[in-house]
Amino acid sequence: MVRRRVPCDQCGDQAYHSQEASPQDRTASPQDDAQIFPVPHPTPSYWLSEPHAYANLRSTSCLLRECDVAIIGSGMAGVLTAYHILEKNPDLHVVLLDARALCSGATGRNGGHIKVQAATLAALPTDEERNAMQSFVGQTIRHVKTIVDKEGLTEYCEFELRHSFDVLCDIEAVGKVKSVYEESVKNGAEWTKEVSYLSKKMAERVTCVKGAEGGFSVQAASFWPYKFVAGVLAKLVERYGTDDEGGRRGRLNVQMNTPVTRISTSNPSPSDNNEISHLHTPRGTLSARNVVFATNAWTAGLLPSFTNTIKPRKGMASQYVRASPLPSLTKLTQQLTASYPPTQSTPTYQIPTTSTTPPPQPPTPQEQTTSTPAQTPASSSAAARGFSLPHPPYHSTTQLTSPQT
Repeated sequence: MVRRRVPCDQCGDQAYHSQEASPQDRTASPQDDAQIFPVPHPTPSYWLSEPHAYANLRSTSCLLRECDVAIIGSGMAGVLTAYHILEKNPDLHVVLLDARALCSGATGRNGGHIKVQAATLAALPTDEERNAMQSFVGQTIRHVKTIVDKEGLTEYCEFELRHSFDVLCDIEAVGKVKSVYEESVKNGAEWTKEVSYLSKKMAERVTCVKGAEGGFSVQAASFWPYKFVAGVLAKLVERYGTDDEGGRRGRLNVQMNTPVTRISTSNPSPSDNNEISHLHTPRGTLSARNVVFATNAWTAGLLPSFTNTIKPRKGMASQYVRASPLPSLTKLTQQLTASYPPTQSTPTYQIPTTSTTPPPQPPTPQEQTTSTPAQTPASSSAAARGFSLPHPPYHSTTQLTSPQT
């Protein structure tokens, strides 16, 4: 597709001007109650507390008329899709849109664990499936690390390879997972080579979770997802972004605070089967030959066929604030996921501290929206980082990273 510079219906100009969204444009348009869209004023997230310079970027003051690829959603899925498309096909014109500011959805509302819990693996019916899941997670870790290293983002997004502990405080759950694990070990299953079992005594001693009945050590990667996404986008804008005159190469156009409220299609040439998608927004309509829905929990708002498959779900995240600053040499060295029986609602942590350092204060709740299935139990993040794949439905879960001086 050839991109044309055409007069803008709103300003009459060619509309190649770099501009951020004005405050009055930073909210989504009124929405039908029956539809599912991001709310215009979400609860502030701790992980968005250091907004990037491109948080409200609009590469041009007006929305373009057409593009080769339109990507809806500026979280990890959306920005990495743009990254790979432009790295492999630098001549394509890509428009990245988001209903709110950059990465304000689920990616910007969790602390960035890439891991799979031992209980998740044990819940799968065969070793073949467990091996495949473990392999997929390992590939994801390596893939993210490759981009972090290539783009020089290690320090900025705080990327680290670590081990994480799955701590089970339900003795029945420990028995189920351990039984599957031991049988798989006997069978030489590949997934067990990345997992090790912790006895009750060792789990409580190593993780400082009071009442631990057992646990597992698994491989993990830890990073700040918002900063990772913002860092990748900054590299893309530098290489492919539109400038004041339409671009050096001008292949990427970013439009934050531009909610897509409806999708329609047309076929301008009956002789071929290439439909054109039309993305309707309060700022005009964008036509694209290809559309990527990186919309996570909000997918059903634009694709009703997913209404009963993907549903928004509200979770809780917590930030622990100490009465006095941590010593400068303190490092968050331990990550864990603590799972409790459904009847136990208040977990107890024994976090290592020095005699001069007071214990953590009660957490302040933060809202997080995800698209995990409705039957998945609630989870919360505490202290530093916390994200993991869905786990079997006999737990409630709290994730914690504990400091060690």
